[in-house]
Amino acid sequence: MLSANIIHLEALKRSYALIKKHGDEIGKQTYENMFEKHPELKSKFRNTSSVQGKKLIDAILFYCIEADNYELFYHKLDTIAHVHIQADIKNEYYPYMKEAFINAIQSVLGNAATKELINAWRYGFDSLSNELIHAENLVRKHKV
Repeated sequence: MLSANIIHLEALKRSYALIKKHGDEIGKQTYENMFEKHPELKSKFRNTSSVQGKKLIDAILFYCIEADNYELFYHKLDTIAHVHIQADIKNEYYPYMKEAFINAIQSVLGNAATKELINAWRYGFDSLSNELIHAENLVRKHKV
């Protein structure tokens, strides 16, 4: 039996093209959703909505295709971790972003946002968030 992780990773890869095609809209909608519910976070993001949304989608899509390319993946995580620390992004913000991201996928994709797709992207977002939190904690601990 395939593990849930492998099933989700395969679903991520199958839906990659669809997410990429609508990435700009999903990314923009993600930040609009988050700032609507958590306006206090807007000051944490320099390039709001479209530019920041593109950065989010690029990171998520990068994770989707490069998670097993450790050297490249961890270099990218380290870069993002330093940016997050400089912007004072806290670990507790990740669930807000996840909720906003999933809602954006559902809103933008409509019926194409199947249960399998949503579960896969929840898994992907959680996995990427956990990796980023770990990288950020290491940077803070070692002040690299």
